[in-house]
Amino acid sequence: MGNFRFYRRLRIFPGLSVNLSKSGPSLTVGVRGAHLTMGPRGVRRTLGIPGTGIYYTSQTGYHSGVHSAHVETPISPEQQQRAHGIGGCLVLALIVGIALIIGIAIGLGQSLKWTHQLKAPLRAGSGMSMKFPTGGRLHDTLTVLIKRDAQRKSQRQ
Repeated sequence: MGNFRFYRRLRIFPGLSVNLSKSGPSLTVGVRGAHLTMGPRGVRRTLGIPGTGIYYTSQTGYHSGVHSAHVETPISPEQQQRAHGIGGCLVLALIVGIALIIGIAIGLGQSLKWTHQLKAPLRAGSGMSMKFPTGGRLHDTLTVLIKRDAQRKSQRQ
């Protein structure tokens, strides 16, 4: 025997949508990779890296089941501090990792841009060439040196 399911998302504007389902309406706020959903089952926070399938979700409010039963024993301040320290380290590591990936991507983009610029010959007929962008100090200096070399050769002959 199967069960009936219903779900519909209505986008109000980018970053805000209303979700309608059999269990009731909910409101989602956020962007791809980080959003907050408030509904009849409580508040769900989701943080992830888009396109990787890696994400973290936490939920507060209504829970059912053995594993989500309320714990009457309070957590000691030392355990709370340790948990906050570990969580802070994980968030910092995630931020550093993302910054590193962005830096590598930018560096590769600049590297590819540099190698795809025009080639200026060092000597006519030598077959050797050097890649450098036009309009910069390096381009101007090399242009002057090439012209001087050509003038000296023509004066010798």
